[in-house]
Amino acid sequence: MITLNSQAVVTHTLQDNTLHAKVNDWHIPSKSVTLFHQYTSFRNPELTESQLLKNIIENRLLAHYAKENIGLSVISDETKVGFKQEHATQAQLINVIKSQYQTDISHSITQLQGGNLKSVITTPLTLSKLKLNDLFTMTKAMEYTLSHQQKNKLKDIPLLIFQFPKTSEKAITLWDIYERTNMQEKMALLREILPH
Repeated sequence: MITLNSQAVVTHTLQDNTLHAKVNDWHIPSKSVTLFHQYTSFRNPELTESQLLKNIIENRLLAHYAKENIGLSVISDETKVGFKQEHATQAQLINVIKSQYQTDISHSITQLQGGNLKSVITTPLTLSKLKLNDLFTMTKAMEYTLSHQQKNKLKDIPLLIFQFPKTSEKAITLWDIYERTNMQEKMALLREILPH
């Protein structure tokens, strides 16, 4: 046990060999650390897995301290023109996974019917521009806002529905696309939809 501060304890003597470490109740899986190290080693070949683990733990503790003592509203780097942090983090995770498993992913796609992703789409896009015109409200020349009701409508509008083998159907909604764009892209999307 190594005590980093009065509120955090890192355990390196774990009985669970699937974990690299545990900080309080936060588990750090060995596979995740190895995968992330493989990804980062291309950019920083001198970084060891142990150093990476130390960095992960320190960043976690620093983020927790900042959140508790400074507040998310102060430290957030989200801006009106940028991407939401959670979506930027998801994009980074996707890049990490693709860097390691792109060959396997591509091979799995070729094994689908027709050798591409079209076969998993059970309901293609049928939404017309006219159907969207009543969903949005422009409040200022350079600022677009959605009401709570409009957001719920977007969540109920599937752009397409897909189903991978041995899984249930899933939908990509208009909200999924809208929420993952930055402000410039949102404005471009709404300009296309709003009546001129």
